[in-house]
Amino acid sequence: MAWVAFYFGIKHYLALEEKQRQLIATEMLAKEAQLQALRYQLQPHFLFNTMNAISTLVLNNQPRAATEMIGRLANLLRDTLDAPDVHQVPLSDELAVTEEYLAIEAVRFGERLVVHWDIDPALSDILVPRLILQPLVENAVRHGISRRQHGGFILIKTQHRGDHLAVVIENEAPEESAALLLDGVVRAGGIGLQNVRKRLEQMYGSRGSMHTTTNARGHYEVALTIPL
Repeated sequence: MAWVAFYFGIKHYLALEEKQRQLIATEMLAKEAQLQALRYQLQPHFLFNTMNAISTLVLNNQPRAATEMIGRLANLLRDTLDAPDVHQVPLSDELAVTEEYLAIEAVRFGERLVVHWDIDPALSDILVPRLILQPLVENAVRHGISRRQHGGFILIKTQHRGDHLAVVIENEAPEESAALLLDGVVRAGGIGLQNVRKRLEQMYGSRGSMHTTTNARGHYEVALTIPL
């Protein structure tokens, strides 16, 4: 009787363990699907905005600039659509994609767009969520630089904070809303910011975060923290 009880106890334990493995696998597949959906959400959003910019260049009789932007857009889409199952890339790759995006916007804005980089090279190999920076920089361009008569700057900064990577994106606020932004109230943001928040939550839980605020200089600031 003891051996029979032992035998069935082992079988029951193994069955429970197998069910647990299946549950974990199902949860991982669901998480993978959600992360892919969140990332793919950015593609039409970004593409729609860029095509609008190209259309504006054509209407303003700037065919050379429109052609250059189309070429840069093709390069960027090639980078972002390759390896669709990859959700993390080295920080250096993510910064390269962000730089490519800013090169597209530089065609449209010219001298009105100034970009400052403050990058710690020691952090270049750290893995970060793919396409995590581009929507934040796009947000800074659309809601900051484009609404300033003489344009402005965007600062992209990376630094090591304890056991986290910190990325800060800072831009000058639009003139008409500068006074409103100085209240320091955290803004929810549009599709891009919401998308970033959801992906950080999916991938890191409480260990990753994103905060938006107005800093002491009166500039809009988005800060990411990602566990090393």
